[in-house]
Amino acid sequence: MELSFDTLDIRDLCLNVQIAIEAVGQHDSFALLQRLADLAAAHDVAEYLDLFFEVSVSADDWELCIPLSSMALIVEQAHTKPPLDDSDQIDWSRVKRVKIVSLERIDD
Repeated sequence: MELSFDTLDIRDLCLNVQIAIEAVGQHDSFALLQRLADLAAAHDVAEYLDLFFEVSVSADDWELCIPLSSMALIVEQAHTKPPLDDSDQIDWSRVKRVKIVSLERIDD
């Protein structure tokens, strides 16, 4: 899949190991790098969802929440025209471009 980033700050956090370690710690930064590599390697979001059962889709079906350790990576589809199914929900099997929106702390 093709990855993009919502802001320069989130791009730097995701692509610069030192920035990630300083911002979220070594454990979450390692998990973040693994999840980004997994996303990039997947053909589409549906394939990614088949491999990683802990990923949740938001109630409105527009965001994915990918848990790391104490953080969660929030991801949206990044197509100019969102690929929708017959019920106007995202057709994740046709999503081949995603945007990393944020990294949020998981409340225990």
